[in-house]
Amino acid sequence: MAACHKGEGGGPNTASREGLRDLIEQNINDDMQSFTVNSFSAQQITGNHGTQVLLQPNAFRHGNGSPVTGAVQLQLLEVLTMADMIRFNKQTVGNDAGVYRLLRSGGAVYLNATQGGATLRIAPGSVTIRVPAANPDFNMELFAGRETPEGLMTWD
Repeated sequence: MAACHKGEGGGPNTASREGLRDLIEQNINDDMQSFTVNSFSAQQITGNHGTQVLLQPNAFRHGNGSPVTGAVQLQLLEVLTMADMIRFNKQTVGNDAGVYRLLRSGGAVYLNATQGGATLRIAPGSVTIRVPAANPDFNMELFAGRETPEGLMTWD
């Protein structure tokens, strides 16, 4: 890609990888939503773009597997459009037996639970996430995403 610059100080843009990573991190921080929920009761939170997170009572566990009591802080990031995927660097590339392939995506959601700064685990079957879709594709499958040290997303 190339472009022209009219004016003084022209020349190639020398944006660094670190600058791009900083921009992406800032985009994520700007759109990250925070909620506080009670670990004992069933609750629902709704993101700014319509994602619904339904929580069963006792949905969270400490690292040692013991149930969490009291208030839990949740972070939610909704990645629902192609623009979001680019802005947050959350591309949809799947690992198909060692071959990377583009996936068709209905969106992605990041959900993080903490208490007192410690990351919590989600108890199996205790959280349901509903992503808004005008024309849902019921043949889509759920993928778990991993971020590489370089900041790339792969979905398994």
